[in-house]
Amino acid sequence: MATPKGEQAVDAIMEAAETLFLSQGFNGTSMRDIARQAGYKSVAGIYNHFPDKETILIALLNTRSPYPRIFALVDQLEGDTAAEFIPNLFQAVTRLVNENTRFIGLVMLDFLEFNAVHVKEILTNLQAPIVRILQRLQGMEGWRKDVPPIVIVRTIGMLIFGYVITQNLLPAFVLQMLTEEEWKKSVMDILLNGVGDKQ
Repeated sequence: MATPKGEQAVDAIMEAAETLFLSQGFNGTSMRDIARQAGYKSVAGIYNHFPDKETILIALLNTRSPYPRIFALVDQLEGDTAAEFIPNLFQAVTRLVNENTRFIGLVMLDFLEFNAVHVKEILTNLQAPIVRILQRLQGMEGWRKDVPPIVIVRTIGMLIFGYVITQNLLPAFVLQMLTEEEWKKSVMDILLNGVGDKQ
């Protein structure tokens, strides 16, 4: 069992590693850099807690992951039809993902350095809430019955992730072409009705 002092040391190491990984990259950061950033005089102190940088990244992904909060939030959302549920889902989850952009940076590091093997493991361990969401969607009116629910969930995930990324990357002149509410309403319209011309 970790002592409070040991927990503080682990927290300091993880904070230091997160800052360095996100500013210098995974390969651009050494254990010595992390030790220095965490206030250690030598790298030996870190090895008492973590054997290598990959183990630190795994710990960061697990502790910083918003996935459990996202699935708990989705369970509480109101909406008996797709048209009711999807806007609530989009609003709530984009807000939560936007609050966790540093986690997105860690996910990208895992993707670039380890082919996202650690994030996949986190999501595999969340199989039960994913299945629960699929079952809920299957019981809702307003979904296309010819599209498997898992495709709908993946599409919504891509849309939310893409929305948050572009919201943080696009220049102001593009984002200011519409209000935030107009952006979200238009994205929801595309998700629910497609991009084809309705004739």
